[in-house]
Amino acid sequence: MADNVENPITQISPFNNKNKAEFRSKYNANKSNQLLKIKNGFKTQKNSSMSSTSSFLLHQAAIEGSIDQVKFLIKECCYNIEDIDCINLQGCTPLHLASRFNRLKVVKYLLENGSQINKTTEVENNTPLLLAAKYNMTDTAKYLCEHGADVNIKNIHGSTALHLGASKGNEEICNVLIQHGSDINALDCRNCTPLHMAIHGGSETITKLLIENGADIYAKDAEGEAPIHHAAAMNQGELIILLTKGALAIVDEEKWEETQRKYVNLRSDKKDTALHIAAWEGCLDTVKTLVSIGANINICSAAHSTPLHLAAINGDKIMVQYLLEHNAKINVFDHQNMTPTHKACQFGRLDVIKVLIEQGAQIDSKDCDSFTPLMSAVSEGHSDAVEYLLKCGASVAISEMNMKNVLHLAIENGHSSTLKVLLQNGGFSLINSHDMDFKRPIHYAAIHNFESVEILIKESADTEVTDNEEKTPLHIAAEYGNCICLVMLIKNSTRNINCTDEKGQSPLHLAAKNGRVGTTSILIEMGAQISGRDDLNWTPLDYAARNGHSKVVIALIKNGACVNEYDPNRLTPLHHASINGHVKCINILLDHGADISFQNADGKNCLDLALENHHTEACKIFVTHKRWKEVLNHIDNEGYSPMEKLISYAPEIALIVLDKCIEYSKLDENSKGYYIRYDFKYLDSQPENSSKRVYFGPSCMITYKRKNLLSHPLTVQLINYKWSRLGRWIHLISLFIYIFFVGMLTGLLAIDKEREKQEEKNAFQIIIPKVILILSSFEICKEFVQAYLLKKEYFKDFNNYLELILYTSTFIYMLSFINYVTMNIKWTAGVFSILFAWTNLLLYLKRDTFFGVYVVMIIEVLKSLINVIMVFVMIIIAFSLSFFVLFENSSFSSPEWSMVKTIVMTLGETDFNDLFINNNTTVDNSDLPYPEMSYILFTLFLIVCPIVLMNLLVGLAVGNIADVRDSAYIIMLKAQVDILKALESRCPKKLLKKTYHEILTVYPNTVSWKKSFFQSFGISDFNSLKDKQKSRFKWKTNIARNLELEHIEINRLKKKIETIKMLVREHYEITEDIIIALKIDEN
Repeated sequence: MADNVENPITQISPFNNKNKAEFRSKYNANKSNQLLKIKNGFKTQKNSSMSSTSSFLLHQAAIEGSIDQVKFLIKECCYNIEDIDCINLQGCTPLHLASRFNRLKVVKYLLENGSQINKTTEVENNTPLLLAAKYNMTDTAKYLCEHGADVNIKNIHGSTALHLGASKGNEEICNVLIQHGSDINALDCRNCTPLHMAIHGGSETITKLLIENGADIYAKDAEGEAPIHHAAAMNQGELIILLTKGALAIVDEEKWEETQRKYVNLRSDKKDTALHIAAWEGCLDTVKTLVSIGANINICSAAHSTPLHLAAINGDKIMVQYLLEHNAKINVFDHQNMTPTHKACQFGRLDVIKVLIEQGAQIDSKDCDSFTPLMSAVSEGHSDAVEYLLKCGASVAISEMNMKNVLHLAIENGHSSTLKVLLQNGGFSLINSHDMDFKRPIHYAAIHNFESVEILIKESADTEVTDNEEKTPLHIAAEYGNCICLVMLIKNSTRNINCTDEKGQSPLHLAAKNGRVGTTSILIEMGAQISGRDDLNWTPLDYAARNGHSKVVIALIKNGACVNEYDPNRLTPLHHASINGHVKCINILLDHGADISFQNADGKNCLDLALENHHTEACKIFVTHKRWKEVLNHIDNEGYSPMEKLISYAPEIALIVLDKCIEYSKLDENSKGYYIRYDFKYLDSQPENSSKRVYFGPSCMITYKRKNLLSHPLTVQLINYKWSRLGRWIHLISLFIYIFFVGMLTGLLAIDKEREKQEEKNAFQIIIPKVILILSSFEICKEFVQAYLLKKEYFKDFNNYLELILYTSTFIYMLSFINYVTMNIKWTAGVFSILFAWTNLLLYLKRDTFFGVYVVMIIEVLKSLINVIMVFVMIIIAFSLSFFVLFENSSFSSPEWSMVKTIVMTLGETDFNDLFINNNTTVDNSDLPYPEMSYILFTLFLIVCPIVLMNLLVGLAVGNIADVRDSAYIIMLKAQVDILKALESRCPKKLLKKTYHEILTVYPNTVSWKKSFFQSFGISDFNSLKDKQKSRFKWKTNIARNLELEHIEINRLKKKIETIKMLVREHYEITEDIIIALKIDEN
């Protein structure tokens, strides 16, 4: 019987009934020929696995139920029994396919020949039994169960055969599965049981069968819904009755009533009952069934909604009527304190509203926001519902919690048609009523609803009323940029165009403050006062600039707004833009003549304000503008110049200024007339400056560690110029005095040492000590004064310690020529004085441009050496202590002498003969008690210390020499700057005026003999900067050329964009005119 099921493939055959017989005969003949070819071909493939062709034919034969072909392929072609379960592209074996298409004979034969009955498919993990149950193949399912198929295997969805059979409503399959031990309460991936699936299939028979066999009627799925909830959603009233009977069957008769009530009102995890679900789905028959068997008609969900609420939301009039007829509470409240009437009005269910009102629903009840049903309908724009409620006596005078009435709500939500209905049905009395913020309906209309404004004006609404901030509707329209409303309001009452709110702000102030270009232009055209000031004494231009509305700034300036007006704090629009870093506004204001140097009440200009607020882009605009010099030519009330602040807080901007202060001649670089002009104005303050603070740019750079600014050609040129005019001579005088001091000290010490045993002293030994004593006493006093004045700063400089030791030891040494001093103290002081005197002379040379670089290089290399020695000490200690143990030579007699000797050996003086050869030739060999260990350790020492360590030191010194040279030049510049700063603070102003030069022009190709002489001794490394200057000039030229080309291209694109914007604006205005003309409602 099952084998006669028609093949699904033939069901979609394109051949008609007339030629079916002819097609079948041809198909059979072709199939016989194909089998013959396969038979002949496979005779040569003995003991081999089934080919892909034969496996395809076996699958096809299983689908068609061709038992002869299956037998032939298995008997004649297969020599490996595993090939019976070969899989196709879908992961199915022949048994799967035979079970799927109910080919019972094929199923029997495959099982008899060893096919695996519980093998799963690769895609969905279905067994043959699962496929048979899924596709309602009853005979195959029975046979598989009877021959040991596992009835509880699950597929990828977690479904057992019972799940699938129940969903298909196949009673025979379900009976067989239950009889063979199928788990009646098995859960799939959604936690659904077979009972859930039976209800989804709508089968009463299966539902009854499962309940009779112990199915759990209370089982909940993943969403927390029991079978009764599914039945309610599927509108299966009869199944609900069966489920209820099942609930009663498992309890005693005396508990039936309570059990029935509880089961019918069983809640899901979301607190919904079957009645809620049926009401929501609009299943009236199910609702009737549930009510008839005891469902609570007023039961509440988690949101406190009753079935009547849900029916009202859906607009199910018949459902609502039925529920009301069965005593549903009509004025019940949900969690928002909303009644079914509120819900019906909210969703515009007019038919339901009529039923509820006719049945006595409270027409003016309030929800948690004090909304009445009328307000709910008005807020959503349901004009027909609003009209009906008004006819039924709904009050328009009631206000919600913020004191908004129905007119406020209609306008606020943009429902013009609803507004008309309200005004025609008693709402006219509310036309000038206010809410909690004293806003009238026309205030809300002015925000964005021009139709409502038009309606209210026609109904004679007061357009001059103010809210709690004393804003008129005109203020609101200007603030929100509603041009159409603005024009209507101005035409209705022109005198309000300059009225002010509580802050003294006019509509133009608000439009400018919020960047409303359109309303700003309209207000100006309509005669608004363009320079009016509010309570802060700010103009519309001030607000536009402060908030960065560049288009508004342009509109105001074009219509006569003054760019240099200021408030009591002397803040101009440019100051406002600078405080907030609005680059576009700054550019516009500067281009229209804003005073760039104007100072506010604190003496700060626009650049100062931009710097204080960390707006570097704004600072860049100021220093790159064609009027950049104006912004740098002032000093604030505290004595700080803008350039000093740039160096401190915006070094990248200061670098731009330095570049602009160097002018390169346009002549050929090799011509004699080629020059470089340096402007020192912004790095060196004028001597006649009245400010108490002395500003010197390089000193500020050192304070804030701006190395890139200190090494800039302009800074270097300034330092070298001032050094050559002032610092060099003072330094040379000081150097000669110190050399004289060192010479006297050296000569005295040498003579004194030679004549130490002679009691008579010559004139040199008598006079010179007194001179040196006076000088050293003076220097000691100077050091103490410096320590008192500088306090902590004094002790941060190493040179101060050096000089203090030098002059103190010299003073003690000189005392020996006047009073008796022990020889030990005398020569100790003498050694210290002569050592530190020559060392200090080296530091004096550090300030010289010629010798200074090399001195600094020595110091920096010495620092690196000291850092490395801290590591070497560990190795020296290790070897010195080892030698102390191994060698009993006098050089290693103690740990201290052993360490000294090891250090000497590290430098190359190993004394191999004394340590090993001479000691080994002695009879007792007392100095070398452990020769083998001594040789090994000494060899290791030679490798590690003299070779590795010394080469490492050399490598460090050579490897860092380039970096050290660069940093040495910066350190030398710092030393010169320190001297120059100290000199300028002590020199008289007359001398400073003579040495001050604001602009210096240098002709690099014209050099006099005098200049060459001084340069050879004074500015050795400055020549290297010339190459940098040339490369910088070429780089700047290329950049300027590229920027110019890009600027031209940008201007071209800007013109295109402006044209497109004009076209878009025109289209927008045309569209607005069309909307106004047609009076199109947005809703």
